[in-house]
Amino acid sequence: AIDHRFTVNGVNPFSGFQSQFRYRAGTVKVSRARAPVVSPPLDGKGWLVSDGCCTTLGHVTAMYGLDGKLQAAERFAADYIQIEPDGTVFSGERTNPRSWFGYGAKVRSMTAGVVSRAGDNLPDEVPGQFPSGLPFKRFPGNHVVVANKRGFSSVYAHLEPGSVRVKVGDRVRAGQVVGRLGNTGASAAPHLHFHVVNGRAAARSDGYPFAFDSFKLAGQGNREQLGAALQGEAAFPSRDQLNPVRHRRELPLDFDIVDFAN
Repeated sequence: AIDHRFTVNGVNPFSGFQSQFRYRAGTVKVSRARAPVVSPPLDGKGWLVSDGCCTTLGHVTAMYGLDGKLQAAERFAADYIQIEPDGTVFSGERTNPRSWFGYGAKVRSMTAGVVSRAGDNLPDEVPGQFPSGLPFKRFPGNHVVVANKRGFSSVYAHLEPGSVRVKVGDRVRAGQVVGRLGNTGASAAPHLHFHVVNGRAAARSDGYPFAFDSFKLAGQGNREQLGAALQGEAAFPSRDQLNPVRHRRELPLDFDIVDFAN
């Protein structure tokens, strides 16, 4: 457990002298469970981890009041955007989803399991602008949820229209293609959003930490580079500036640039 204690220096209201006050704020139990190790959901090189773990911005702050309680399903979520070797993320007309390099990439199940949700009837949104007026249930766009035997579920969102290859009740194996990367739902640019939760519901369960069995850490970006790249600049380091290093049983962090095996 973690025992929270803190000390405050201040004026004792009864004596008027400087005094030191010690408080115990409470104890938080720490789980002994190990984070599940999963296979990557994407193939290839140059994937930027946007709004990943573990900053005070982005997904970690996505707290929703659902069914009478706060849910933090996206606590360990990430958005993966593909970077080309020249440091750009799209070529051609920005408003065309197919101009973006990651568009249509195969999305693979990170674990074996059973499909508990699958939706494939929503159109792509226009890149470069965040859609307004979407009801909450359309936020993930076309998406797939796979529940595994340990009680966890993996969520894959914003999939390309017509690309979902599975239906509710299907058994899938780790690495099986379940759809393709798109720009549906609450998405301002083609990317894959995924996260793991400790239940069967994508939003009404709590986010859970996980690790990839293997990936290469190629480099590091930042929020300013992403903003410039979304405007069409070659803002990220070119491929010849990167030095991929193998990592095992770890979770890439916010703005890491990672490579996955093909």
